[in-house]
Amino acid sequence: MTPNHNNQNSILVVEGDEDTLFRGLQGIHEGLKIQKACYSDVQKALDQECSRVVICNSERCKAEARNILHTLSGRYPDSYWVLSSSGLATEEAVEYMRLGTRDFLKQPLDRADVDHFMKRVEQWNRQRQPGQPHDIHRIVSFFSSKGGVGSTMVAVNTAVALAKKGSGQVLLADFVLQHGNVAEMLDVIPQYTLLNLTKDLKRIDHKLLQNSLQAHSSGVSVLPCPKEPEEAELISDLVAANMLDVFKDAFQYTLLDVGHEMSATALACLDASDLVVLLTTPDLPSLSNTRAALKMFRKLEYPHEKVKLVLNRWHMKGEIDTDVLEQSLQYPVAHRLENDTQLALESANQGIPLAELNKNSKLVKSLEAFVSGLFRPHSTESPHGTH
Repeated sequence: MTPNHNNQNSILVVEGDEDTLFRGLQGIHEGLKIQKACYSDVQKALDQECSRVVICNSERCKAEARNILHTLSGRYPDSYWVLSSSGLATEEAVEYMRLGTRDFLKQPLDRADVDHFMKRVEQWNRQRQPGQPHDIHRIVSFFSSKGGVGSTMVAVNTAVALAKKGSGQVLLADFVLQHGNVAEMLDVIPQYTLLNLTKDLKRIDHKLLQNSLQAHSSGVSVLPCPKEPEEAELISDLVAANMLDVFKDAFQYTLLDVGHEMSATALACLDASDLVVLLTTPDLPSLSNTRAALKMFRKLEYPHEKVKLVLNRWHMKGEIDTDVLEQSLQYPVAHRLENDTQLALESANQGIPLAELNKNSKLVKSLEAFVSGLFRPHSTESPHGTH
């Protein structure tokens, strides 16, 4: 039989005689093409149908699920490998990710969970379709003039907007190594972090990287910061630079939340970036720190087009006028993001992107304009500074 290579919505459920997962999915999504295979028949089923989504039910057959992933995930890299169970310890989840698992589906099945899962699958399919701008590979660092300016909020929502625009594969990595909040902002439970990745640095490749990331429903791949603050010391500037090379090769867009402290690792991120988004707010303390950051970037010989100054919380009460701010800094404001403290707070507390809470808010509209104008045609010269 000639394999059908167009089954983007075809799901192959791999389980024993219980049929729990197979029947559960049928009951929730009647329109999906769902097939079932026993563990001994998986390769035959894949050869015949080339199913894009393979869900292994490990609830009763953990050893069989491990063996299938170990044996077949590398042979069928175009399939979206998923593990389904009632719960996994962090160590087990990491093990399955290393074996090729891209996603997890919890049992018993919940309609909302399945809906979010299918959105992730659809986003993954869109990113792999012909016509995507796969020639674009850029690293963007989000750096703030001081703490509390909103760099994480902007980085997170920029990543979500890029993914939903179908701009290609998007990675969001948290390089605020001691107290990063990217995972919380997206309601992602950290399983595999930057620190875990450093342990596999010598053998890291695209497959290992993909298996080390957590998928958000928007389509963004997330790599959280280390779980313990003291672990930050284990990620050196050299280690960071090596990781960023792999990230850039594997993703169209690699977004880094760098925070506001100028460490050696942060500098490695900024140096490797094609674009640095410098966040500031229209108040005097932020203005002073922004001036210092721009002075540092000049010393590093970053070209003007590499650094974009973005004004967050525009129209906040008591703000410094934009013209005065630009004159004081001797640097133009590239974008202005509207002030909406309440929406930003709700988003952070609930772990839900801004646009999902209120797509018509002025803040969301200004973010959309920012993302649309983020990448303009540029010269072929490298924008990287040296120091």
